[in-house]
Amino acid sequence: KMRSVAFDSFLRIIKPKKNGHKPFRFKDSMLNAAKILDIKSRYFCIEHTPLPLKKSIFENYFAENNEILLHNIQYKFRNKNQFNPQALFYLLALQQGKCWIEKENKLVFIKPANKNEKYIERKINFFKRNKNIIFGCAESIDQTAQNTQNKLFNWIISLLKIEWKTK
Repeated sequence: KMRSVAFDSFLRIIKPKKNGHKPFRFKDSMLNAAKILDIKSRYFCIEHTPLPLKKSIFENYFAENNEILLHNIQYKFRNKNQFNPQALFYLLALQQGKCWIEKENKLVFIKPANKNEKYIERKINFFKRNKNIIFGCAESIDQTAQNTQNKLFNWIISLLKIEWKTK
């Protein structure tokens, strides 16, 4: 989906520090991709879904901008100066008219850390109400209570129709 560069840049500025520094998140790396291309209005924010990439778009761009690639890969760990290559790809592809943005949400995103079982129930109900969902992403499951984990795993297992025993 498209997001506002100005608004998300503002959120980045006011983001509270953790352990003495501002955390560098997934969305920040996408904002950096927009900045590289001098995009000031709206940028493509990648959802947690599989997305196809076309090698030639990267090859053409980095053939003329090799220093940008070298700068991005120089870090051993995630760094606030890096950009998300997939976000850069989609911004380039959109500029070149080689892709489009699907308006329909096809993702259920679940991050149950520090949430209760009702959170999982809301996500399950969202999935059941939206028959167009074809992707799912679950993060930080290990950081939630065992009963919430069990509820989530049992639901996923029922969707996949496999046998599995939870604790």
